[in-house]
Amino acid sequence: MKYLLFIIGVAFSFTANAQQAPTKDYDTLTVSGKYSGKDIFVKNKFSDGEGFTVQAVLLNNEVTTGEYNQSAFQIKLSETKAKIGDKLIIALVYQKGRVPIVLNPEVLE
Repeated sequence: MKYLLFIIGVAFSFTANAQQAPTKDYDTLTVSGKYSGKDIFVKNKFSDGEGFTVQAVLLNNEVTTGEYNQSAFQIKLSETKAKIGDKLIIALVYQKGRVPIVLNPEVLE
């Protein structure tokens, strides 16, 4: 019974953290425009703690999945349901003071 309660508590804590808004320790970099059929590349700075500064990537207010815990990564727009000409808003949630760099923002026309 204790094991079951532990599992439920851990699952609840993950759910609560996933829905949590950025705190005072995080900021958001937003890039928007029309989808041109090309992917976005991001240079990701090393964080103060473990890992890298980008904590989450949102596409049109929905959390995306990907390999973002590295020095540079690709936001694979080509693997989404976006069609050429669709309006896209990409938000990078990152640690304050460690702003990531979008290497090719011009692909969003």
